[in-house]
Amino acid sequence: MVTVKLDNNDVGDTGARALAAALARGHALGTLWLRGNARIGAAGTSALTAAARANPTAEVAADPAPPGSGGGGDGDGSGSGGDGG
Repeated sequence: MVTVKLDNNDVGDTGARALAAALARGHALGTLWLRGNARIGAAGTSALTAAARANPTAEVAADPAPPGSGGGGDGDGSGSGGDGG
């Protein structure tokens, strides 16, 4: 299993969707850290959520979104690794 730390790397929805596509293909990912990437909005969060559900051995950790922003959360909807969920 691999841990990928992309904290504070200005990842947005496009990057989150690309990471989600790799995650959904079942790559041997243990943990994906995305904290400090405030540009991940609803589209990126949705893609990461779907991918994490398709690859339940992976954990996605991200910051919760500011109220009303429509994004953020822990990314996988399970409540693991973040403050959301």
